[in-house]
Amino acid sequence: MANSYVNTAVVLAGGKGTRLFPLTKSKPKPLISVCNYTMLEWNLFVLQKAGIENVIIVVKYLGEQIIEFNEYLKENFPSMNIQIPDVDPKDTADALREVAKYLPENCERFYVTMADIVTNINLTDMAEFHKQKQSMTTISLKSIDRPRSFGVIVLDKNSQILLFLEKPRPQELYMVTLMYKRKEAVQFYANLVNTGIYLFEKEILEILGNFPELMDFGRNLFPFLLERKMIIFGYSPPPGDDYYWMDCGTPEKLIWANYDVLKRWNWPYLPRGKEKDGSWWGNNTDFGNNLNIESPIAVGDNVSILDGVTIKKYTVIGDNCKIGQDTILNEPIIRDDVNIGSNCNIQSSFIAEKVNIGNNVIIEENVVIAKDLKISDGEKITAGSVLE
Repeated sequence: MANSYVNTAVVLAGGKGTRLFPLTKSKPKPLISVCNYTMLEWNLFVLQKAGIENVIIVVKYLGEQIIEFNEYLKENFPSMNIQIPDVDPKDTADALREVAKYLPENCERFYVTMADIVTNINLTDMAEFHKQKQSMTTISLKSIDRPRSFGVIVLDKNSQILLFLEKPRPQELYMVTLMYKRKEAVQFYANLVNTGIYLFEKEILEILGNFPELMDFGRNLFPFLLERKMIIFGYSPPPGDDYYWMDCGTPEKLIWANYDVLKRWNWPYLPRGKEKDGSWWGNNTDFGNNLNIESPIAVGDNVSILDGVTIKKYTVIGDNCKIGQDTILNEPIIRDDVNIGSNCNIQSSFIAEKVNIGNNVIIEENVVIAKDLKISDGEKITAGSVLE
């Protein structure tokens, strides 16, 4: 059904990713990798499985890097017509307004998704739900433990959205609890949040054109629609059929996403590389002797692992890296072109591209090291440090 009913998607890839600084200081967030695929690629895998043929990527911050990367995307997703229009959007809804003229002439409806998430949502099921409800706007929902960082949704028993709160303050959550606890908003207490995946009928474009002040989906467009009694539905699969979803907006969540993909929580989408013995390996790996390697891990192309190295499960190593003799890697996320000396001990941290780490270095938990930095011999980087 997806090919004929929905064949177009808009991917919003223009945010600055300020919560990921310094990792996004010189690289746009959609090009940061999770298990050796960029977040943009993870989005395209989901769209490709749903039969999407036309993809419009909206860029802004460091957008020239994504435009350059699009040549790679076109080669690796040949079934898709991927275009990046020359627009300058001010926010999410404005981005859709700006690219409206680039949608195919026969486009009756389309997905909108954010390029900073990793998910295995079944978009075909979402489209079937949208069709059954005869919805103009459908928002994908997810139950999470801490909803304050996202838009919180109140649904009725028919999955119609009654209220939308964009990143509510504690007092707002409390007042909504009082308002709805005696009503049939049965899913409020499940902490349902907006995941940033939408399915719109083309009529939404007319509304955006007529009301240019509607700049953001959560702050402006969705409250506007509800105030005018326009029906919005929330797509939330039943228990047991739930999907994986991670907003990779902070270094901590970015690390978690890598671990989750290694655990196969995002199945059927798996790390880049050839799977062998529960881990994923790129091309041209150079193995030393007396190695201690646990699974699962993900290793990129052209990686050299010298004698006596220990690699604990949930470690990710990017392309063109060298791991020195007798070094211990305990769950770090290591990006491309990183050189690590001998006798190092590196815990669950994020190390960006082209970092050079000397010998006998200790890096404790939850450290973030920005691109191009050099760590001298014998240094100890304490837990929670951010080096830029």
